[in-house]
Amino acid sequence: MSLHMPFAPGVVRLRAKTKTDPYSKAPVGEDWKNPDREVIAGAAVLTVNSTDPADPLRKRVISTKNLTLPPTADVVDTDRIEYGGKVYTIDGEIQRDTNPFTGDTLAATAILRGSNG
Repeated sequence: MSLHMPFAPGVVRLRAKTKTDPYSKAPVGEDWKNPDREVIAGAAVLTVNSTDPADPLRKRVISTKNLTLPPTADVVDTDRIEYGGKVYTIDGEIQRDTNPFTGDTLAATAILRGSNG
């Protein structure tokens, strides 16, 4: 059983490819230039808040959003989420809480952070 959200617009999950050393062929980090993309239908994003840090030399807004996903969505903490033309990072762990009465996991949730400026 999962949380049914028929009008949720969905998101795009971005996952970095592995960067390899050209000489040793050993993995040396993440490559975000051309990440793997997967559309996750049934995901919803809600704005939590936006802040404007007090820095007179730089105009910047940091947005915090709540992401709700189907419980089986292939999303991990190191992925990024594209929504509404912007890319957000996942802040912390993805939560997949279980209902203590039924044992069902209805949804996965995560906090997203994004900034501009």
